[in-house]
Amino acid sequence: FFFVSGNGFHISIFYYIGTLLVVRAWFNMSVGIDTLFGWYIFAVSGHFRILRHKIKETALKIDAYDNHRDFVSDVAAFVSYHNRTLKFTENLNRLYGEILWSEISMSCLQLCFLLYSLTNDENFANIPFHFFASAAITMQLMIYCFGGEKLKNENDMLCHDIYMAMPWEKMYPSEKKLMLLPLLRTQREISLKGLYFVINVNLSCPFCDWSSQSGDQTQLDRHYWKSCPFLTKCPQCSQVLEVAALNYHLTKECEVKDNYIMCERCTESVHKQLYDLHQMEDYCRELKTGAARCPLCHDDVHLPLDGGWKLHLLSASGCPGNTRRRSKKSTSSS
Repeated sequence: FFFVSGNGFHISIFYYIGTLLVVRAWFNMSVGIDTLFGWYIFAVSGHFRILRHKIKETALKIDAYDNHRDFVSDVAAFVSYHNRTLKFTENLNRLYGEILWSEISMSCLQLCFLLYSLTNDENFANIPFHFFASAAITMQLMIYCFGGEKLKNENDMLCHDIYMAMPWEKMYPSEKKLMLLPLLRTQREISLKGLYFVINVNLSCPFCDWSSQSGDQTQLDRHYWKSCPFLTKCPQCSQVLEVAALNYHLTKECEVKDNYIMCERCTESVHKQLYDLHQMEDYCRELKTGAARCPLCHDDVHLPLDGGWKLHLLSASGCPGNTRRRSKKSTSSS
């Protein structure tokens, strides 16, 4: 205390108590804001998990009960719920935009000051203080980074579940086309923004988990068109589609579908003029129970115990007929 007698002592006590109250108020406000932010993030994550549950219920109706009557209403309910979840995320950005900017800016500034003090402080006794202060600031930064990463992962898992959970082989062509809407919607940008910067931008492939580092939609489209190992081009109409759907596409959807027929033995799609030659090939063999036939390498893809199509197309020792996998491997090695 600078004043130890008379009114000076009382003034110093007043300043001391006032400082404690201000520090306590700032501490409570900071903890409250960070805690509320965490609860908001987990609330949004909970909505994404509900959406994943809705998709699995829709898939179960078709796969187990062959119920196609409720499909349109289920997809409509999913889209409506997903739209409300996206609005919730937008409201979170509006509520926390300025807070995120100030928190991250001040934390980065404090880290710069601490690093400067650490490099110029000759008193080694202050090192523990610098260490714990840096750890506290870093943990506060991680809270917001965790929020952005959490939303990104939840959206990725939702998009992945839409593709993997649906029994595509049992769905009508109109139902498959309708499911493109949820797939495209889950590719919408999910981000936490701090006014002038974005904490997280989600722009990744739902099939192979490739992500655009620059957040450019054209890069994602180019990835679909040229390099995604989960996709291929129809040899007749050049439409980009899943490898797993190529056999069905050639016999049911392609513009030259009248020229193709499904082999009764191996279930592959074969040109009618080459059908007799096809049945003489070694790879034309009976399809095992619970398996699908890969149109690229003619191997059996066991579903779903060994990972199914994802393991077959994405693993290093996977489909030998997948030219996109080979080009990806050669590109990475070069």
